[in-house]
Amino acid sequence: MNEKEKAKEIIKILNKIYPTTPIPLKHRNKFTLLTSVLLSAQCTDLNVNNVTKNIYPKYNRPEHFVKLGRKKIEKLIKSIGIFRVKAKSIFLMSKQLLEKHQGKVPKTFEELEKLPGVGHKTARWLCHKVLDYRHLQWTPIYTD
Repeated sequence: MNEKEKAKEIIKILNKIYPTTPIPLKHRNKFTLLTSVLLSAQCTDLNVNNVTKNIYPKYNRPEHFVKLGRKKIEKLIKSIGIFRVKAKSIFLMSKQLLEKHQGKVPKTFEELEKLPGVGHKTARWLCHKVLDYRHLQWTPIYTD
């Protein structure tokens, strides 16, 4: 058995032992999960959950955040680090989801990565955890 075959066998065994890992970020749908992941940059999941518990009951779709505008989003997330940058990303991401994706979170890595505020790591994580891309040849390794 060569190294590549050993690695595949190890991954298969680990997937049996640990079939799913719970997502620590509280969310209502794919959009709120994506939003929470953006908010979690340089911030704890606990802090994100504390902030979003007051936001998601009322605002949980892209059109809600576009209607709010950047300044109001900033006020809602002010207790999270780099909130101005994150508010801008959430606003622009929401706008792009409405304009190019009918308000839905894209289903491909390439489309996810084109969204404002969504980098390579976030797109990969979402593909793996939310869009169930576990069949792909790569296995993501998360560092946060």
